[in-house]
Amino acid sequence: MLKDGIDMVLHHSHPRTFHLLSKLAKKYHVSLISLVSDNSLKDLCVRIRLETDSFKNKQIRIDIPNTLDDSSNNRKRIANCFSFWIPYCLEIADRLGNSFLLSLNASDWSHDHFLSMTSEDPENIIPDEYAMFESKEINNLREWTTFDQFYDKWRKRKNAIFWRGSTTGIPIDSIQSLTELKRIKVCLLYANKNGFDLRISNIVQNKIPKQLIRQWLIEKNIQGKRVTENRFRDFKYYPDISGNNEECGSWGAIKKYIRGNVIFRPNYKSHMFYDRLVQPWVHYIPVDSNFCDLSKQYDWAERHQHEVARIAWEGYCMADTYLRNLKDHFIDVALTKIKVIKSSI
Repeated sequence: MLKDGIDMVLHHSHPRTFHLLSKLAKKYHVSLISLVSDNSLKDLCVRIRLETDSFKNKQIRIDIPNTLDDSSNNRKRIANCFSFWIPYCLEIADRLGNSFLLSLNASDWSHDHFLSMTSEDPENIIPDEYAMFESKEINNLREWTTFDQFYDKWRKRKNAIFWRGSTTGIPIDSIQSLTELKRIKVCLLYANKNGFDLRISNIVQNKIPKQLIRQWLIEKNIQGKRVTENRFRDFKYYPDISGNNEECGSWGAIKKYIRGNVIFRPNYKSHMFYDRLVQPWVHYIPVDSNFCDLSKQYDWAERHQHEVARIAWEGYCMADTYLRNLKDHFIDVALTKIKVIKSSI
């Protein structure tokens, strides 16, 4: 049996992906029977078939895109998502008592007929990868139980807009293409303004040497070191600047809500699941899509500290409730999209 398992990994078109998903399945006491590379699947769209018999034995079959690069970070993205999707699907199977097929999408973009982590269609959204991981830590993140407790700590934070992020957006094949990134434009806009600390802390998707990019960032005064998430607790404000998908907010914003930051964000065209739970001026402060009015909104916030603290508190409460119920949100949506199938067990 062991030799057969090894042979399956060695001869699979995506051996690394197969190995990761097999380990995950084993962790949750279910067998991964097959991992099929499908030419019809695009981007990071996948299908999961969970089969159960009358004795409640379960096994999983997964289809992945044939175009998936088995040595890329996309392999890790799919494995990260399945570390949650597998146990969620097992719970669905226990509820249904039937075998089923579910089509899911692990990418930054939406795809019709696949439940995605961002979409313009509110009926086609599941919680995103960052939120799923944050939900595991929620009991360690709860610090305040009343607004008075929150405000006492929040008012002692630095009165600055603090942001760190990567050069995500488009492949960087020249300094010119670097300047076209949304994040670069926003950082440059406020590079030398008091109360603003917006910097690039990680260079990715580059086709030119990182040293060239880093030197340019230093010259423009927008290069910064990486920081831990807890560093954001030292500041009051955070701008939700999009990354790869400019039509959607950054997945990391949920981490700032739960840490009590006031979020400045545009009305993005594509939404994440928790966007249905937030309202402008209640949970965040709205800004223009190019952040050109961020300075104006910052000045308003500085003059209305108690009101702004209340917005931060409401954003925190939303995030806390959302993350604690995230699994149920996923399951409720999935149940509307699953296809019951006949088991082959």
